[in-house]
Amino acid sequence: LHQGGSSAEPARAGSGESPSAAPDDSPVIRSPDDAPARVAPGAAAATAATILPPEPVVREPAAVTRLTLSAVALFFAGALLFDRLGWVDTDASTVIAIGLVAVGAAAVVAAIVGHGRGLAPAGAVLSLAFAVSLVAQPAFENGVGERIFAPTDSAVLAPAYELGVGRLELDLRELQLGPGEQAQVRVELGIGEAVVRMPAEVDLVVTGEVGLGELSLLGQSQDGIRNELSADDEGSGDSTIVVDLTVGVGQGVVQRG
Repeated sequence: LHQGGSSAEPARAGSGESPSAAPDDSPVIRSPDDAPARVAPGAAAATAATILPPEPVVREPAAVTRLTLSAVALFFAGALLFDRLGWVDTDASTVIAIGLVAVGAAAVVAAIVGHGRGLAPAGAVLSLAFAVSLVAQPAFENGVGERIFAPTDSAVLAPAYELGVGRLELDLRELQLGPGEQAQVRVELGIGEAVVRMPAEVDLVVTGEVGLGELSLLGQSQDGIRNELSADDEGSGDSTIVVDLTVGVGQGVVQRG
C-alpha cells in the first residue's frame, strides 16, 4: 500500500498540474483599442456635482396689464386721428395725462387682484412723457420750421417775432427809420437758432437771454446755462433800435451786417 500511494504522487506530478501555481509577473501588452479610459482624479466627482441651470421662465404680462396698455394705445391713436381730421382740438399733455390716469387706476385694481405686472414701467414712461410735454408744448404751439423776416419800414415792423422750434432770422439791415426815431422789437425762440441782423448806422440797445446754449451779442459771447448779456453800441446816425432776444434752448445771435 505504501508503494502504491507513493507511485500515485509521481503520476499526479507527471500530469502537469501543480497544487499551487506561481503568479505570472510577465507584463501584459494590450492594443490601444483595448486600453481602458483614464479619468483624472476628482473628475468623476466634479461631473457628478455639476448641475445644469434651469431654463429661464418667460413671464407674460398679466391680463390687466395687456388690456390697460391696449386701451391706452387705442386712445392715443384715436386722439391723434381726430385731431388731424379737425374733429377735436387736443394737446399732447392732456392726452398723456388721461393715459396716465388710466394706468394709475389699473394699477390700483391690479394691486387688489394681485396681477399687475408691467404697469409700473408704463406709468413711469407716461409720467416722463407728461413732464416733457408740459415743457415742450408751448414751444411747439408757436410753430416749427424756418422763418425769415426782413421788414424795410418801421410801419410794418412787428412788435414781436416768435417761433417754437427751428430757425428764426430777423433781418433789419434795410429797415428805414426817420431822424431820432426809435424802433423796439422782441424776438423769442423756443428751441433752435435765432439770428438778428442789424444795420450799421443806427444806435443799438440789445439784451439777450439763452436758457441753455450759446448767446452772442455784438461781439460778446456766453455759453452754458442761463446766459444773459446786454450791449449798447452807437452808430453813425441818430435813430435807435432796441432788441430783446430770448431763446430757450439753442443759440441766439445779434450782429451788425
